[in-house]
Parts: sequence; structure tokens; C-alpha cells
Amino acid sequence: MNIGNIISLGSIDKDPLQWTILDIRRNKALLLSNMAVDKRIYHERPGKTTWERCSLRRYLNNFFLIYAFSDAERRCIVSTNLLNFPNPEYGTPGGHNTKDSIFLLSGSEYVEYFSYQRVSKFSDFWWLRSPGYRRDTALFVYADGSINQYLGTANSFRIAVRPALWLDMEVYLNHDRNYFEKENDFCLTGLPDWTGLPDWTGLPD
Repeated sequence: MNIGNIISLGSIDKDPLQWTILDIRRNKALLLSNMAVDKRIYHERPGKTTWERCSLRRYLNNFFLIYAFSDAERRCIVSTNLLNFPNPEYGTPGGHNTKDSIFLLSGSEYVEYFSYQRVSKFSDFWWLRSPGYRRDTALFVYADGSINQYLGTANSFRIAVRPALWLDMEVYLNHDRNYFEKENDFCLTGLPDWTGLPDWTGLPD
């Protein structure tokens, strides 16, 4: 397993979920879904929210985690400490750090891992977990790869959800050595011109 590989893990309505490996650290692989698993609002209620408190986080770590993965597959997923920093331009609070099995990339993780070439292969807007310019907004990514921090009102827009997770590679490979895996031709260089959040992603325990 290498950065850029595509692997299968989980399914929705019997359709396998495919994930791209973005990073590998200490025998753990950071995966991002290649498809939108749903279109959802960030938070069900109007007003201020953070990743810690939003309904999208609850959905991913409860219903989605149970519905999309078998018991054996859930054992491959590493519970991860996430750093949730403020918006670097507007100071919008990011809330408390969290510990999640399934999550969204932050703004800085997106900048670290993605290029325009990669994002151009995804044809929809998709959520990030970091706050936008106000406390009732969150960042999202346009189809052209740019980040919007103004229009993502948390309870107004149904935007694509591309979950991320850290995978225990040893457990995964022992679980099923016949999982589909192939090389991905995405380019990992040439980051979008959005500098930003001073966090690097939480690392798995």
C-alpha cells in the first residue's frame, strides 16, 4: 500500500466505497473517500456551531460508521485525535479538539494534500470541517479546487460529504488480502493558492 493507491473499504447499498491513500504514518494510512457518500447540511440548527458540536460529525461517527462498515472493517479504523484550530483570517473559533473515527479534512489538511489536478477530478462542492468567516459557516471546496469560507452557512446548504479516516494497515491487510487496490494517477504537487490554517491534522493514537 502506497500513497496514491485506491483501496476498497465498506459499502453503501452494496456499492463498494473506494478511498485514496493521502498519507502513511506509523503503519496507519489516511484515506479520503473518492465519492460523495451523501449531501448534507453541516448542522441541523441555525446559529453558531463547530465541528465538535455539528450534526454532520454525529452522523459520520454513528449512522455512517455503523451502516457503511462491517464489524471487521470497523476494527481497521483508528480513532483519531483531531486538532480544530480557528479560521486563520477571521479568528472564527474551531471549537475543542475531538476524537473521531470518521471525519472531514480540515482546511490545512486539504491544502497539504491536494492540488488542482486532483480536485478537478471531483465534480461537486464538498465540505471541510474548519470554520468559515462566521461562527455559523464552515469551509467547503468548489469543483475547481478553490476553498470558499463565506457561503457555507452550516444549516442552509446540502453539500457533498467526502469522509476521511485513518486505517490500520496491518489489521486491514490481515482482514482481507483480496481487497481491490490499484495505482492512482492523481498529482500531489502544486497546491491551491489558499494558505492557511495553522494546524496539521491529528495523528492516530
